[in-house]
Amino acid sequence: MAAEITDRFSGFLTAAGGRQVQLFAVAELLMAGSRGDHPELTPPLLDLASELLAEPAEVVAHRVGLPAA
Repeated sequence: MAAEITDRFSGFLTAAGGRQVQLFAVAELLMAGSRGDHPELTPPLLDLASELLAEPAEVVAHRVGLPAA
């Protein structure tokens, strides 16, 4: 599924604002996860945020108020 999303939206994700769009989506999904919606997505979302921000996932988790992994 991730590969399909990447293929379909690669033009948007690599455009000038693609990083910001991805960070916005990750933040929204992490907030949903913190409310109990699809908590299994939290680790991969933290990994993606970590990659986008060039920071360790633990730092990202702390910034968004999630417990460290």
